[in-house]
Amino acid sequence: MKRWLKRIGLCAGVLCLLGFIFVLAAHLRGHSALNQRLEALRAQGQKLSAKELNLKRPAGEENAIVALRPVWRKLKVAVPALDDAPPSLRFAAPGQVVVAAPLQEWVIARSTNTWQRVAPQLEHAATLLAGLHAALQKPAYDNGIEELPLVPRLDLQRMAQLLQAAVLHDLGQRQPAAAFAHLSDLLQLIAHQQSEPYIVCQLVRQNCGVHGFAATWQALQSAGFDQGQLASLQAAWEKCDFAGAMPAAFAMDQALELDTYADLRDSDEDLTSPGLCPSWLYGPLWRFAWSDQDELRTLIRWQVMSERERIARTNSWTALPVWNHTEDASAEMPWRVLFEHAEDLGRYDRYRYLLSGDSFSVTDIIIRGTLRAQVQQQMAVTAIALQRYRLRNGKLPADLGALVPDLLKTLPRDSMDGKTLRYKLQPDGGFLLYSVGEDGKDDGGSPAPADSATKFRSLSDGRDTVWPKPASPAEAAQAAMKPPGK
Repeated sequence: MKRWLKRIGLCAGVLCLLGFIFVLAAHLRGHSALNQRLEALRAQGQKLSAKELNLKRPAGEENAIVALRPVWRKLKVAVPALDDAPPSLRFAAPGQVVVAAPLQEWVIARSTNTWQRVAPQLEHAATLLAGLHAALQKPAYDNGIEELPLVPRLDLQRMAQLLQAAVLHDLGQRQPAAAFAHLSDLLQLIAHQQSEPYIVCQLVRQNCGVHGFAATWQALQSAGFDQGQLASLQAAWEKCDFAGAMPAAFAMDQALELDTYADLRDSDEDLTSPGLCPSWLYGPLWRFAWSDQDELRTLIRWQVMSERERIARTNSWTALPVWNHTEDASAEMPWRVLFEHAEDLGRYDRYRYLLSGDSFSVTDIIIRGTLRAQVQQQMAVTAIALQRYRLRNGKLPADLGALVPDLLKTLPRDSMDGKTLRYKLQPDGGFLLYSVGEDGKDDGGSPAPADSATKFRSLSDGRDTVWPKPASPAEAAQAAMKPPGK
């Protein structure tokens, strides 16, 4: 009996020793690999923690967000006006948009609305619009992320929507000076958010940009703006660099996620085990053996996506290697396994990849959305410059080169293929301005959907992304009475 107990004790000791060696080896392997990667990145000049990035917080009296706080608290007062506002970018047909100013009535959801219903509500929101204008004159903008935000980010979109509604109302009332002031405030709200180095903030900013683009298109259908006003609007749009803001956002979000690992290592709180291991054991085990491996996997994911963002921003969307389609593509991109099939991780990987075992939230969808926003920004800048050229010369230029350098600093860039936006004069005296779209193929400025199954709801639904033409009055009146998306 004693002999068997000794044998059992010996086996248990050997198993414990082997387990300790295994855990120690996992720790040493992960720690070494992570440190090598971090040292290499720091040697390249990368900053890998929020503290290293050293954000400078503006004083309260200089921060536009502090002044916006009382505005968003009262924003619900203006919600009916926002919901009842006329359509800003409703398509009568692919590439043809309803001009809002001449409309007598329109349908939003299932209700019919008129200017007579909208106007009193916007008048009720006049103090909010004045508060927005005053706040946006502040030199700095910092909504913060480490503490409770001063202004909920989705309410920034509502502010943009309110300003857009005001622009449309002013245009309908033939008040170009008021429309110019509200449109200037809207573009300033978009430009101010450039300084927010967080991906979620930039996504909100891009949504605000959609309102800015629609309001600008509507404003350019009016002949009420002079050269000075158009130059001011163009300068405001030039400050709205959507793609240029993303490197800082990627860097900060990466730093915050790496800081999360440091916080978890220093914490004594129990960690929820993905398996049967008790939490009191899993926490210390993950912190010692696997946290470095987990962090390394997260870091590699960020590095891959940051590189893809860089390629797309500096080259084009079509320059990105495709994610899938063929086995050859998988061989060329072995890092794909870091992003795909997270639910297929083996039992051991589920234990060690506590955080990176989940699907990665930063994908090509974010990159594509950013480039879409950048294309619309370039189109807005170019369309304003074309209007300035027409006012100055009585006609449109034969090509975009005629706008440089007096009206444009450089030729407008198409982020989808890296070339210049396409431009053609039209027989009716207008112009065709377009991007080749996400397939990188020039379809001659065709706004038609790529296939019959696609419903045209946004500019990017067409074969090419085309600066819209105004729908005829009859087509506009008919489209205005259809619920959105119909």
